[in-house]
Amino acid sequence: MTFLQPLAFWSALTIPLIIILYMMKKKVKPHTVSSIMLWERLDRTHSPSLKISRLLKNLLLLLQILIACLLVLALTQPALPLATGSSGSEQTIIIIDTSYSMAVEEAGTSRLEQAQAQARELINHKGSGDTLALIGMSEQARIVSGLTAEEHSLLQAVEQLTVTGGRANLQDAMALAENLSHALEDPSVIIISDGGCSASAVQSDLPVTFLPVGQNPVQNLMITDMVADGERLYVTIHNNGMVPAEATVQIENSKGTRIGQRQISLEAQTNTVLTWRELDESPWYRGELLTDDQLSLDNTFYVINTRGEGQRVLLVTEGNLFLERALMLQANILVTKTRPQQYRSQLAERYNYFVFDGFLPDILPMAPVVVFDPPHPNEHVITSVPFRPGRLQVTPHPITAYADFAEVNISYAKTLRGGRTLLATPEASIAVELEQQGQPFVVFGFAVQGGDLPLRPTFPVLIRNLVDYVVGRTSFPGRFVFGEPLLLTPSYQVESMEMVNPAGENQQITGPFPHYGEPIRETGIYVIKAQERVYTTAVNVPAVKDSLAMLDSIQISGGQLAASQQAPGQWPLLAPLLMLAFNLLALEWWVDHRGY
Repeated sequence: MTFLQPLAFWSALTIPLIIILYMMKKKVKPHTVSSIMLWERLDRTHSPSLKISRLLKNLLLLLQILIACLLVLALTQPALPLATGSSGSEQTIIIIDTSYSMAVEEAGTSRLEQAQAQARELINHKGSGDTLALIGMSEQARIVSGLTAEEHSLLQAVEQLTVTGGRANLQDAMALAENLSHALEDPSVIIISDGGCSASAVQSDLPVTFLPVGQNPVQNLMITDMVADGERLYVTIHNNGMVPAEATVQIENSKGTRIGQRQISLEAQTNTVLTWRELDESPWYRGELLTDDQLSLDNTFYVINTRGEGQRVLLVTEGNLFLERALMLQANILVTKTRPQQYRSQLAERYNYFVFDGFLPDILPMAPVVVFDPPHPNEHVITSVPFRPGRLQVTPHPITAYADFAEVNISYAKTLRGGRTLLATPEASIAVELEQQGQPFVVFGFAVQGGDLPLRPTFPVLIRNLVDYVVGRTSFPGRFVFGEPLLLTPSYQVESMEMVNPAGENQQITGPFPHYGEPIRETGIYVIKAQERVYTTAVNVPAVKDSLAMLDSIQISGGQLAASQQAPGQWPLLAPLLMLAFNLLALEWWVDHRGY
């Protein structure tokens, strides 16, 4: 038997209250008295008392306790498994949410553990001929187990599920399910999630069942960002829960010494930025929230101190004061400016990355490149003739984090094709992230000065995000992202590398490179040693500011798919229990009127 709402067992505390009330109940019988003076004396004679013997022979009490027990059991929504036992087979694809919100703890168990329990129930009670497939759903969907009838391998796959990303990408998961279903006769899909899926429109012809997990409300504070430039440390804290929350913010240096501490209190869906000045010099800092909220995964954050890194940037422009000043305000880069006609490919050896404004060379440097207003046409990215863009739509990405384009007006832009969209209009993408020669290639299809972007507060935020994103890619020979496979991409001269994880464990990694490893599950500071050089990077959980509220429906195929409290293969007992309780209530009424 499965209990879909096990927390409802707490309502059983009302049963002892019923017993206590009966033990104290005044038991009276009708009496004829000759004077009203005798009523007071009669009342003293039959004063209430705690008598166990009265309970043992009270049929009315026993019926009411039985009714209370049935109602408590009904509130837990029990369901019995249905063994099909048929010679035919059902083919089911189970999508299990493994996004950040599934780490929320509720009554000692996480939402992901609740989802795993539901998946185990489906596996244990499937028919002998039924086959199942498992898909993990986070930023990117992945096949956890292919279609199989082997219960042992399915259960092992369920146990290996962990939180692997920020948001749940339902569109990607359903596309993967559609691909799996092409070779099947009559497949169906079961989605186990807290409902916090991405809002992209998902279309599917497959029959879909939504099994929700989680409870409301949720209390949680999270560190969404930390910026250290050697002189100051900025810590951004957000309340993505549903109720006010308090915490102590603690800052430690690389030696584990506490160097700062403050108390904060935030209302739901609000944030604050704390600033520390003149901190002790440290190569990196660790921020921690000391709180008893329901999600501990986002209570720590690591940041590298960028003082003295001196990343060299070449800005190639005919003259763009806005862009030049915004780059020069960044504390960890050295900006050199030149004109397009003076650019030579030999300059690529002198700089860490490049910013091209209204210009693209014939051969791109083997380094990260940022382009504003690329010429049309060009050999590196597909563009269109300029058009006047409409309302701007921002795609979640580290480059667009905290950048509000709602009131930004752009006079003209060129559509861009390919890559990952950063900024779009209803017509097409106008900012994308591509990749060339293994390096990031970020293209904005409009000029900085072609509108009011430089006059908006989002402009310095955008430039800072660009610098942080690109500098982070150039200062570390690989890609370290929580929940994604480890990727090491050193220069061609490197034959072996040594990696030290946050626990201090050393791992020797030999070529050939690039090297792909297991998904990163541990946050903290990672150190890579290669050719007498030491590289340091910080790994944190994705900064997802979305509400952690559990939703009872998801958007799919142009409509809202409501939650199903009954998993396939289960027989709910709610209706029979309520019917039995109603019949006992009628019996209790008859007993009461008969005077038992």
